[in-house]
Amino acid sequence: MKRTLYNPLWTQLPAFALIATIIILVARAWPLPERVPVHFNFAGQPNRFGSPWEAIAAFVVVPFLLLILFATFDEVWTRQEKRKRFNWISLIGTAAVAFFTGMAISYLVSIRRTPPNLALQWSLIVPLMAVSMLLAAFLESLRPHYPHPTPVPTPEPIPTDLIQRIRAGSRWAYFESQNPQWVFTSVLVGVALIQAIFAIVCASSGQPWIAVLLAFTSILLLSLSGGMRVLVTPQFLRVRFGFLPIRVLRLKLTDITSAQTLEFSPLADFGGWGIRRNRQMWGYFLRGTRGVKLQTAKGKQYLIGSDHPDRLATILQSALTAPR
Repeated sequence: MKRTLYNPLWTQLPAFALIATIIILVARAWPLPERVPVHFNFAGQPNRFGSPWEAIAAFVVVPFLLLILFATFDEVWTRQEKRKRFNWISLIGTAAVAFFTGMAISYLVSIRRTPPNLALQWSLIVPLMAVSMLLAAFLESLRPHYPHPTPVPTPEPIPTDLIQRIRAGSRWAYFESQNPQWVFTSVLVGVALIQAIFAIVCASSGQPWIAVLLAFTSILLLSLSGGMRVLVTPQFLRVRFGFLPIRVLRLKLTDITSAQTLEFSPLADFGGWGIRRNRQMWGYFLRGTRGVKLQTAKGKQYLIGSDHPDRLATILQSALTAPR
């Protein structure tokens, strides 16, 4: 029988319990005044008032969305692992929900003061985060491992004409790209959220430097919407990201000593997608679990994610042994 979920939902019990705690605390504090502080300055003093439902949405909806986000990461982690590895990302999600729980408690206490003043109760937040993470770590240690069948990659057609040109010392170039839909979607969602924050900030505080910062962040996100592009020529290997595009890696082929395909887990090995770094190497990838590992004469290692890793590795291996 094929499993629908490979990561059991009971590993999220600490986060569920924290969200339930927020809901219970809000219910016990009800009814709240018709207008409550919904925005505070850096000193903790309120500078905007509004409906209590706006505050409730921030302290209930946001942790719930975080729970969904990190539960999705947990499922992806489980599907990518060939053997069981400790999922440290689940601890980050639990810690984030615990932090919001502490903020909700601090907020409910602050609005009862006269005048209201928001002061985060770190003596409560830090132990709450620590205990929640310990519980999450304990449940993660009990998580069973269900081997996920990995599809056998289909043999890739190798461009023999290009290989012949490489070996003959002729002029040649090879290009490929990764531009998954999630990159474009996340950029649009990110820009929409930033613009929403921009509207709220402008309506409440009128601080121009924040508006400039948010606008710059929106432009930066849009510039990253072009995906990843890899170009190999007889002289260089270049990796570029984004719509502009921005060059993030440039290696001379004479500096590369080996190129071989490698299977990896984006979450477990690098903590995500994009431009990443672990203890052994830099990684550049936007999807998939296969790529080409490069070793340089100076001992540095790089991982180039690819939709056609066998083809890319063959072309690089041919280029490294071709006459110059």
